[in-house]
Amino acid sequence: MTKQHEVTKANQNAVVMLAMTKVPQKEIAALLEINQDTLRKYYRKELDEGKTRLVATVYGKWVEMAQDGKHPQQTERFLEVHGAIPEKGSKIELTGANGGPLQIESIQMMRAELIAQFEEIEKRKDAIPIGTGESQPYSGSN
Repeated sequence: MTKQHEVTKANQNAVVMLAMTKVPQKEIAALLEINQDTLRKYYRKELDEGKTRLVATVYGKWVEMAQDGKHPQQTERFLEVHGAIPEKGSKIELTGANGGPLQIESIQMMRAELIAQFEEIEKRKDAIPIGTGESQPYSGSN
């Protein structure tokens, strides 16, 4: 008759810590003097927890490095992974309103339009006879 494995709190804690430090299951089982099937049967939760803690620890360190200002490559990679900036080599396509072409106006074009509108207003003001009491509202079109 085979001896039943007894799960103890000490063994559970040991499995979590060993799994967290990436010790292979074969070695963990040997330390507990059980086979790998028994390890997985009785300590599945602890094996998973160790892996989760490892990932959380590494991720936490990555976040610290991305935020500390001393590791710009980690900051950039962190932002890429989280969708805050596009990955290198990816394309961004821009479209205008309703998927149409982009309307790009230079400052010079906008300035020229404003000057033309101002000149039009000045012409209309000059066309109104002074002292007649008549005023015509500006319509904004020719």
